[in-house]
Amino acid sequence: MVRQRKIYPGERQNASLDRFSRVPKKSAVTPTFQPVYYESEAPPPISVEPTSPFRIILGGAGVLLAVIVILILMFGGGAGGLLDGASQSKRLILASFTAVLTLVLLVVANPHGRLKAIMVGLAFAAGLLTLPFFFKEGTSKVTTAIDGDMPDLSGAPALEPMEDPLKTLKEEMHYEPVEEALAAYGPTLSAQGKTAVGIWLRDLRDFNKLQVVEYLTRSTNASEASWLYPRPPDDFLMVLIDIDDDMEKVAQLCGRFGKVTRMIEELRVIEVKVANESFIQGSLDALSDLENPSFYELNRRELESIDLRRVEEAVRRLATAEPKLYRKDVVRRMQELYDLADTEMKSDLAKALGVWSEPGDGSVDVVREAAAGLMAEEKTVPRPIIEFLVKQKDEQVIPILDQLWAGDPGAWENLYGEMGSPIEDLVLGHFNTGSPTIKISAATLLTKVGTAKSLPALRKAQESAKSETAVVVGRAIDAIEGRR
Repeated sequence: MVRQRKIYPGERQNASLDRFSRVPKKSAVTPTFQPVYYESEAPPPISVEPTSPFRIILGGAGVLLAVIVILILMFGGGAGGLLDGASQSKRLILASFTAVLTLVLLVVANPHGRLKAIMVGLAFAAGLLTLPFFFKEGTSKVTTAIDGDMPDLSGAPALEPMEDPLKTLKEEMHYEPVEEALAAYGPTLSAQGKTAVGIWLRDLRDFNKLQVVEYLTRSTNASEASWLYPRPPDDFLMVLIDIDDDMEKVAQLCGRFGKVTRMIEELRVIEVKVANESFIQGSLDALSDLENPSFYELNRRELESIDLRRVEEAVRRLATAEPKLYRKDVVRRMQELYDLADTEMKSDLAKALGVWSEPGDGSVDVVREAAAGLMAEEKTVPRPIIEFLVKQKDEQVIPILDQLWAGDPGAWENLYGEMGSPIEDLVLGHFNTGSPTIKISAATLLTKVGTAKSLPALRKAQESAKSETAVVVGRAIDAIEGRR
């Protein structure tokens, strides 16, 4: 290998290369272009633009509003409906307002199709304004018709029209629901001591109406068909169905939440000016603070409320308070509440009466009657009711307590034993015929209340008794002999 020196281009001059021809450089060719002319683009069609969600909502709201009002105009005039008692002029006002509002919403929702929106809006308007002339149910019916030819009375003296006060009242209160309810009782307006009565509630606020309905229905034992009808602007007409034929009693009940202004015997209607302030509850702090000077006054007022929930809360508060003020009024009201109370409330009332009642005020009779009713219906009695009667040493509760003890000896044994010697005969009867569990509990009771007449049965049982029964019977015998 022979290493040679590197030679770069241009370092050597080789004459032999001159015999080769050289290609002359040419100038660059100027390119030629065909110019292209574009026509201006047309704007995209309007229909391609996306619709704004806000306009969709407006259009839907307009159509929905019109449909709802159309349904109300068609079906809202029935008994208890939104338009029951509304005159035709008021229905036309409602239809006109809805038509205008629907038309405006549709036009705003369709800025590029206003003509179509106006046509649809006018179609809705025509339907809305036509309905009040065809659907008239629930409007006041005052019609006059004159048939035949009228005689010429131009020379006769003018007669003053006679006013019919009943007709005016019927029109004012829209009397039709009461009239329909009374028609079911025949010409005497009463059947088997039952009838219907209308309560014309003046100035009753809407948020108080449910309390009034519940109170009147509960207090009169009215049928579930009883109903409350709005009478704009601030009145209501309630129809009580299947109640006792005694308007005076119903009027007294209405006096609890307002002033009875008049009793319209001919129409079987009681007009009441509602005192809405009577529904306002006192301060919860004052109602719960035993040290507050107004505690007793406020809770006494709560007992008079027509809302049983507020009454029950007041009863529970008073059950923990010392009876310092209004003792007789509180006890009287609690006794009255037993007729309206459910089982739980009767139990709370017994606790409260255990604190507030006094000997001879009639509380024992009321609570005993409630205990007997509960035993007959539910086969059990809340413990506070029995505790109250046992504390009062009411011997008439012994049969009820005996049934409770026989059903559950462990739960009622102590209370039964607090009644003392009057229970001995009943307990001895269970001892002779009962189950082993009953015998043990009976022997335990005889240990406390037994006398010499129980010894023969106990000694006989001791002879055949085993284990725990023998021990308990032996203790009973020892206790009785120790008391002799």
